[in-house]
Amino acid sequence: MEQIQAVVDKIVQQFHPSLVILFSRKTNMYGDITSFKLVIAADVENASELERQIYLAVESDLPYDVVVYRTADYQRLCAEEDSFAQTVQEKGVVLYGPQR
Repeated sequence: MEQIQAVVDKIVQQFHPSLVILFSRKTNMYGDITSFKLVIAADVENASELERQIYLAVESDLPYDVVVYRTADYQRLCAEEDSFAQTVQEKGVVLYGPQR
């Protein structure tokens, strides 16, 4: 989990998101984390551009994926039943930002 938190800390320091949620992590048969997925909400105009910038700026020994939403879009989609954002909100682990 320390490797994941290190990536989150870099993202927070460089890009100042409003929310970072760990949505999934894969482990091997020994329980070691092999990859992970973060969902990020940020007050930006272009979520795709922020996603690109994160991949260019934040290195990790573990493979990772990020899904970036504009904060307003994430909040709106969390209210939509059966949306991916609602699933993330219900099942993910908040690593940065307001706790639910």
